[in-house]
Amino acid sequence: MPRSGGRGNPGIHRECTVGFLGHGKAPILWEYIGSMKEKTSVTLSADVLAEVDQLAGRKLSRYAFLESVLRHYIRDKRRAHAHAKDLAQSIAQPTN
Repeated sequence: MPRSGGRGNPGIHRECTVGFLGHGKAPILWEYIGSMKEKTSVTLSADVLAEVDQLAGRKLSRYAFLESVLRHYIRDKRRAHAHAKDLAQSIAQPTN
């Protein structure tokens, strides 16, 4: 059951879900921390969608797979931006 709140931010909720990765597999606990979901529509090329389906397999829905890929991409872009910013600051302020 989702719990709203979370360190003073009413837009953040935490949700735990138990899922199964396949027939005969042990249950997996997923924890989701994030904002409310918003509906969107995306049009993809047939070849891209076929790759998504193949990579997601039976264990993930298209939605879950695409959301996971996008979260990883956003995290990596933020890390790269932070690294570039730190590098620029270290070049601008050399240590003795």
